[in-house]
Amino acid sequence: MESAGQPAAQEAKGTITGVIRDARSRLPIIEAGIEVVGTNRKTQSDLDGQYRIELPAGAYELRFFAPLYQGKRVQNVRVRPGEVTNVDALLVPEGEAAVDVVEVIGRADRASTTAQLLLRQEASVVTENISAQEIQAGPDSDAGEAVQRLPAVVLKDDRYVNVRGLNERYSTARLDGSRLPSTDPERRVVPLDVFPAEFLQSVSLVKTFLPDLPGDFSGGLVDIALKPYPEERSASLSLSSGVNTNATFQTFSTYRAAGPADYFGFGAHFRRLPDAVPATAQEVNRDPQRAVAVARSFDNIWDVSRISAPPDLGLNFSAGNRWGNFGLSLAGLYKTEYKRQNLFTSNILFAGEQPEFADQFSSRVNTFEARLAGLVSAGYEFSANHQLTARALYHRNATDQVRTSVGTEDSTGQELAFTKFLYTVDQLAFEQLVGRHRLPWIEVEWRTAFGYTEQKQPDGRLQTRNLSEGNIFVNNNFGGRRLFGSLRERVTDSSVDLKRELPWALPMVPTTRTVRVRLGPSYLYRTRKQGLRQFLFDVKDVPDLQPLPTEQIFAPENFSLDPSRPGVRFREESKPRDFFEAAEEVLAGYTTLEVPLYEGSDDRHRVDLNGGVRLEYWHLQEEFANAAGKRSPLRRTTLDPLPAVSIVYRPAQQWNVRLAWSETLARPDLRELSPTQYPEQGSLETKAGDPELQSVSIQNYDLRLEWFFAPLELLSAGLFYKELDQPIEQVIFYEGANRVFKPRNAQSATVLGAELETRVRLGRAWSALEPFFFSVNVTWADSETQIRQDSGTVRTRALQGQAPFIVNAALDYENSRWGNLRLLYNTSGRKVEAAGPPDEDPVTKRPLIPEVFAERRDQLDLAYSRTVEIFARPIKFKLSAENLLNDQFIFTQADLAQKRFTTGTRVALSLGYTF
Repeated sequence: MESAGQPAAQEAKGTITGVIRDARSRLPIIEAGIEVVGTNRKTQSDLDGQYRIELPAGAYELRFFAPLYQGKRVQNVRVRPGEVTNVDALLVPEGEAAVDVVEVIGRADRASTTAQLLLRQEASVVTENISAQEIQAGPDSDAGEAVQRLPAVVLKDDRYVNVRGLNERYSTARLDGSRLPSTDPERRVVPLDVFPAEFLQSVSLVKTFLPDLPGDFSGGLVDIALKPYPEERSASLSLSSGVNTNATFQTFSTYRAAGPADYFGFGAHFRRLPDAVPATAQEVNRDPQRAVAVARSFDNIWDVSRISAPPDLGLNFSAGNRWGNFGLSLAGLYKTEYKRQNLFTSNILFAGEQPEFADQFSSRVNTFEARLAGLVSAGYEFSANHQLTARALYHRNATDQVRTSVGTEDSTGQELAFTKFLYTVDQLAFEQLVGRHRLPWIEVEWRTAFGYTEQKQPDGRLQTRNLSEGNIFVNNNFGGRRLFGSLRERVTDSSVDLKRELPWALPMVPTTRTVRVRLGPSYLYRTRKQGLRQFLFDVKDVPDLQPLPTEQIFAPENFSLDPSRPGVRFREESKPRDFFEAAEEVLAGYTTLEVPLYEGSDDRHRVDLNGGVRLEYWHLQEEFANAAGKRSPLRRTTLDPLPAVSIVYRPAQQWNVRLAWSETLARPDLRELSPTQYPEQGSLETKAGDPELQSVSIQNYDLRLEWFFAPLELLSAGLFYKELDQPIEQVIFYEGANRVFKPRNAQSATVLGAELETRVRLGRAWSALEPFFFSVNVTWADSETQIRQDSGTVRTRALQGQAPFIVNAALDYENSRWGNLRLLYNTSGRKVEAAGPPDEDPVTKRPLIPEVFAERRDQLDLAYSRTVEIFARPIKFKLSAENLLNDQFIFTQADLAQKRFTTGTRVALSLGYTF
């Protein structure tokens, strides 16, 4: 007779299959573990809760388990040659009955919501997580939109996270534990829209600092985990299409460009700087004959054409497998999207008793976006104690924008029309190698990564026409300029983490626990090179040409070689301050102790202490030109000790009480230390840097209570307090009629806030609501910034970028027959978008220029998904609708609208097949 747990001697094999479900809701449990007891055979359930395992004929015992569920064993499972045996399992939620040990089989898979909550519960820091399972259930298309669902998060410009009301400079991001370069010339922070949702395994938001983390964040650290290779063969394909109420089938402005190459994001080559253009402005302007030859080498494309915008398209695929100890996965993505904004902008004058509108312009901003992305993950397990993982990510995003504006310039009273062509290509390449080694006396994890980003803005074209004088072409407001901008940034980030566990005798407890010692070095080196070349087509001396269409004005024969004969003049107006180079390095080392201070019986009244210090050496070198055109080197070197302490008290297994203190900092962005300005037309503001900026020092205090009272259900409440020394803020200045945003250090600031979050199944209140799941998080914050005025007085106001409240809510409906429906809501309160300058009225002591505010707006999103049979194949059907309310983005100054626009409602349909 065959014994349970021992395979029979036959070579013939059979198969065990089944579905693992929640015993209460009957919903499938993904990533549940299945172990064949007494053997080394293990597997996991898929997204539908299904599993499959092939075994030699015989009798076996199966063990089923999942985080936050009670385990289950099934004995005497018979496997017969060539036959399929079905064994389904219902797992009971832990509820109040705690499970002493949760085992994880094989590689930890973080794709499920249950696994993410378990990681959050056991973390030493204050953190929130969102899983691939949640991301797939919603309408989000990238990491930025996904992380916006987490408590205390606001997404700015669809790309940057503001956490706890603090602006994006106080947050940072990592990809699988490594730092990344930025594709944005204005910021150090990484735009999160470069990470497609299809590539994500999970996104974690860390809100408290410990020394093993980078020290330059205070709001939050976004930790992005990419999908690893699968445990068994899998492949998927998805097609999608979408419409936008502002753009699709509407009149859409464009121009003659690269044709098919634009649809795949490779239009930069068509717009490249002509080969005839010399390397420097001096060479261009030295010889008039050469200048004319250079001018004629530019493509004479200035006129706007119009089309009817077609629907958006999307395609993504993934495939992977594991062969013994080696695993490999590939994923790719292609998307196009048409967007249009109806934009109103104005300058506001404060010369009289009442503020007045000035320079009002109405614009249509038409943007075509093409995105390509690819991901490769590979790993090799030399043994259970030694693994090597490699990842590579490539992302290319190209936007082709045409902005047409009409309005009145207050200083002249004339009606002007602006047209701007701007083609932008953002490119990110990331490679990482990670090793994990468990030695008899120490655990070692090392990682090294290289990131390369490039932003090209080739052949931006600005034109201005004076409508009051007969629609003539003029050079005012940067008319007749062609701009070529470039940014290249490289980052290498390497680190080693060493971990050793030592015996530790707890007071008044007979058992011996372990204290965990962690330490390690890290080194980051970043270089950035940025430049802007500006070319002017000057028509002021040829009034006969000015009324003509633009492409007729700049016909080759209209460029005069004879200085005495009127004609279009050409010259390069690049300035030395349009170029800068910078390099920074951060050498860091840390040490921490994780000490179990006390533990009562049945894992109750457990107290853990985690503390240590991080030492960061920062060195910056930057070269730029001052206003006089002289090269001005900048050097900064600091050595910053960053201590942190965290205490976690667990009165019971489902409860956490967290108390944390830390000291962190925020350094100026490389771009913020350079005075380079980028031209903007009309009432849109330009941006410039300040070489005098100083780093921000921040004291952080956190208190949080968490109750994980059931699988997927929790209640959390917390308080946070921050003290900022010399916070950096965006301040608005007027240089003549132009608005310029510049960063400035304020004197000090404080932030006091509270967070409340709950996730609960509504069936607790009424059984008829069992399919409904509700989650909501609310953040309240009060901030005060002290600003020293030019007169020496100090005034106070809210911190720039600090939202007074943030609300995120979601209502989910889950039905095994009808599918899943998710309704999402987000809002945040009025906040200071740009601070007023430190100038005040000598009599009233009030600021001469008031702040610009971003007003509250509400967003409602909807997603419905279901698996349907099409031609006898299971197809995942997903319908999503984003921004259903189409609420306006409004920015005000002195209660007058300075800028407002809408982005439209987007509806998308996708069909996916897994095979």
